[in-house]
Amino acid sequence: GYIPKIESPINRPDVWDSDNDCLFFDAEEATKEQANFIRKVRSSMKYIIDNDGIAFLKESNPEDVEDTYKAVTMDADYYVESTSLEEIEAIRKQGVRSYIFSVPKDYLHANINTLLKSEDHASALKEVLKSIHPWSTLKYGFTASATIVRLYTQTIDQRVGANLEVQILSPMTVGSLGTRNLNQLIQSTINNDSNSPSIQMGERVFRLGDRVIQRRNNYDLEVFNGDIGIINSIDNQEMKLAVSFTSGKETRIVYYEKQDIIDLDLAYAITIHKSQGSEFDVIIIPVVMQHFTMLYRNLIYTALTRAKKMAIFVGTRKAFGIAVKNIDNKARKTMLKDLLLE
Repeated sequence: GYIPKIESPINRPDVWDSDNDCLFFDAEEATKEQANFIRKVRSSMKYIIDNDGIAFLKESNPEDVEDTYKAVTMDADYYVESTSLEEIEAIRKQGVRSYIFSVPKDYLHANINTLLKSEDHASALKEVLKSIHPWSTLKYGFTASATIVRLYTQTIDQRVGANLEVQILSPMTVGSLGTRNLNQLIQSTINNDSNSPSIQMGERVFRLGDRVIQRRNNYDLEVFNGDIGIINSIDNQEMKLAVSFTSGKETRIVYYEKQDIIDLDLAYAITIHKSQGSEFDVIIIPVVMQHFTMLYRNLIYTALTRAKKMAIFVGTRKAFGIAVKNIDNKARKTMLKDLLLE
């Protein structure tokens, strides 16, 4: 079957006269709210349905005899039995009916009692909402990743201050809150101009103005693992780009050939490990259970001490509590001491 289309009052104002009342429901698709509505208005509901499965509107006229058009009303159980309906040829001849919609024959039987027994998810949803902490962004429909994107692109600039260096520090590379996915989310939000010059290296796309990080030492270019800069020019034809690196008050431009670009990555989000030795005005740190294997106190300490002005943790209290209590006592196996003593 199919869900009948009710004529729009814009297209067919004649079938929506103020003196006319009509209600149709689909037994397979009706909601509990619709069923309750039917219960309230059933006393005034009148249907005219012929054997072809066409529903017609009975005009509300106090002077009409109740069965003039063989109008059908619901019984005490709100049940309409289609087999009790007779074809109303007289109505066709009189031409007083107004076409409203076609009713598939499969839907001519409708037991409202079964609809009233349908499961109501509203109470379950309310219980879930009660369990959410009042400060949680879930109350406003924001997931952790959406919250991080909003903080990075809007909130910090508006509430903390403009022109601050904001850095996302994630414990891991993979996952929805890993650096790879967060970089794509931020880039697609603030630097998604398809007409802007860009270079693609594998799955990575670099655009003019992107924040990038050097992934390993390059002594020829004098850039080193962890250096962060901004792309200020791109040559699509020659597959070259230039990155400006700022250290203190000095800014240096480094020109990358195609073979060197492979060592670059987006740097809106970087791992906490990569951030060691660097400082940023504001940092955003996701702390969630998907990073369970990395939740250690020393990792939180390392991330926290990267912030010069503000550190923002985004995640769950459970994950943060685990990280604070979890001390990494793993001994490092190294021969450095023995080599030095020799």
